[in-house]
Amino acid sequence: MPEWTQWKETAHAVAYDSVSAFVQQTARCLECHTTGWDTTVTNQGADEFVEVTEPYEGNFNVTITDSAGFLAKTNVQCESCHGPSSDHPTNPSGIKPPTVIPAEQCGQCHQGQHTPYLENWLESKHAISNTNDNAFLQNLFRNDPECSGCHTFQGFLEFVGETPEDTTNIVPDVQNPPGDESLPLVCAACHDPHNALHEGQLRLQPVDLCAKCHNPEDAEPPDNPHHSTDSMFEGTGAFEFADVEYTRESTHQLLPRIQEVKCIACHVFMTEFDDGGTPEDPTDDVLANTGHTFFPRIEACQQSGCHINGLEIPADSDPELSEFDHRGRRTFTKNLIDSLEAIVTNIEQNVLPTASPQDSMDYQIGLFNLRFAKNEGSVGVHNPEYAQDILESTIAFLDTAIVTSVEPIADPVLELPETFALHQNYPNPFNPSTTIRFDVPESGHVRLVIFNSLGQVVETLVDEQLKPNTYEVEFDASQYSSGLYFYKLVSDNFTTTRKMLLLK
Repeated sequence: MPEWTQWKETAHAVAYDSVSAFVQQTARCLECHTTGWDTTVTNQGADEFVEVTEPYEGNFNVTITDSAGFLAKTNVQCESCHGPSSDHPTNPSGIKPPTVIPAEQCGQCHQGQHTPYLENWLESKHAISNTNDNAFLQNLFRNDPECSGCHTFQGFLEFVGETPEDTTNIVPDVQNPPGDESLPLVCAACHDPHNALHEGQLRLQPVDLCAKCHNPEDAEPPDNPHHSTDSMFEGTGAFEFADVEYTRESTHQLLPRIQEVKCIACHVFMTEFDDGGTPEDPTDDVLANTGHTFFPRIEACQQSGCHINGLEIPADSDPELSEFDHRGRRTFTKNLIDSLEAIVTNIEQNVLPTASPQDSMDYQIGLFNLRFAKNEGSVGVHNPEYAQDILESTIAFLDTAIVTSVEPIADPVLELPETFALHQNYPNPFNPSTTIRFDVPESGHVRLVIFNSLGQVVETLVDEQLKPNTYEVEFDASQYSSGLYFYKLVSDNFTTTRKMLLLK
C-alpha cells in the first residue's frame, strides 16, 4: 500500500507523537490529534480509552485507562479522513471508503482562531471554482475535459496525476470530468494527505504548483490567454514585436523567498495568533491568518527587505489599486490598459466592419495583448516592466498599423503646395477632437506623431507614402487627459512641431 507507506512520513502520522505533554493530556486538543474521538457515540475511538476530568475545556484533564487501546488510535490515521471502514477488508471491491474529501472534512480540525484554514479558504476563489452565475460556464467548468482540469478537485487530480513532475504539461485533458458530482478546488487538490515529498505536503514543487493552472496554455492570437499570471511573472507569453526589446526580469523574480516558492511567498503569507500578551482578555486578540484566501498581503512585501516601511502610495493613486500601488506603478499600468482598450474598442466599432484581413489580424494582436495584461490579475505587480513594455509596444503598433483616414483636400491641378507646412490645429484649445492640416509638396514617406508634455509618443496619426497635396487628419483625444500636446510632421527633408491644448 504505497499510500500508507507515504503517509507514515506526513505530519498526520505523528500528530499525537510529536506534540507537547499539554496537548497529549488535554481533551479538547486530542479531538484533532487522535483518531475517532467523539464523545457522543460509541465507536472505538480514542476517547473510549481515557478518562476526562471535568470541565471538559480544562487543561491536563486526560488520564489513559487502556494504554494499548489508546495508542492504537493516536495520530491522525486513515479513518479520520475516510470514515469508519471496518467492513472494507471483508469486501474490498464492494465496500469502499470515500476518497473525495470535502474541505469541511479537513476543516473539522483545521479551523478556529489559531488555525483558520477553512475560514480563510471559504473566502477564496478556489472555494467557488466549479460554480458560476452563467450556467453555460458552470457546465464547462464541470464537464469540459480542459476546463474541469483546473476548476474541479477530481479533474485537477487527474490532470496532475498524469505527469506530476512534468512542468511542461500545462493544458488539461481530463478523460472523466466529474460533472455535477464535482467539488471545487478543496484542500486535497493542492495538498496530498498521503505524501510529504514537497513543502506543505503540496502535490508539486511550490514553484510549479500554481503555474499548473495559472498560465495561458500556449495561447496565441486570436485565442484568449485567460490565465496569463505565471507567464506575466516570467516575462513571456504575450505577442511580441520583433523590433522591440522587452524587459523580462523584474525585481520580484530576484528575491530569495520568491525564487524558492514563487506565488506562495506573497499569496500564502501566514501569521500566527497573537493574544496581545493578555491571554485572559480576548478583546486584543489578533487572529491567525493562514494565507489561504490567496489574497496578497502587505506583510509579504515587507519580508523582502525592500518595503520595510510599507509601500509608497502617491496621492493621485487610483483608489481601486492603491493598496499595492507602490510609487504609482499600478496606476500607470492601468492607464496603459485603459488606453489600449480604448484603441481596441475603436477598431472593433469603426474599422473592423470594412477592415482588410491584415487590419483584422492587427486587431486580434491588440486584443490578445490587452487580455494578456488584464487576465494576469495584478495590474502589473507580478512583472511591472514586462507588462508596461507589452502595453506600450502594442499601443505604438496599433497607432501605426491602423491609421485614421488622411484626406487630401487640394485640387490636384490648381492648388498643389510648393513647400512642406504644418498648420495650427483647429479648433485649439479642443475637446475631444481636433483637425490637423499639413502640406506635402513631393511624393515620399510622411509621419505625423502626437507627443505628450513628457515627450512620450501618444499616437502616430500618419505613417505612409503620400503624394503631393494638402491633407487633413482628425485627432481624437477622448481617452487622454487634459494638457499640452505636441504634433510633429516628419518627412525625408522636413521636420517641424507645433503645440495644441486639450481642455476637458
